[in-house]
Amino acid sequence: MPPHDPEGATTASKPSKASITCRAIARVLARFKEAGARLVEEIGAARSDAGQLKELAHKLKGASRAAGAVRLGDLAAALEKSGLGEDVGPVEAEWQRVAKALD
Repeated sequence: MPPHDPEGATTASKPSKASITCRAIARVLARFKEAGARLVEEIGAARSDAGQLKELAHKLKGASRAAGAVRLGDLAAALEKSGLGEDVGPVEAEWQRVAKALD
């Protein structure tokens, strides 16, 4: 008979901490993939609006770094600083690489 815990459930029926952690990470990365795609699309559409580019790049920078996509975060940081439409291409290219890795 499996060990019994004080709350009444057997330890055999509880998911492991590793299992819970893996599911949580998968959820975070799925959200990042969705939000990142939306942000990169919005960044592409805002090429000629420096203020909007900076705002969107700031959001992408934080989300990317939180998800572990450091290079994308660094490129977004450069875009946030410059606000130049010519800096959008590298962000879009790196997003394609990150999105493919998330598949």
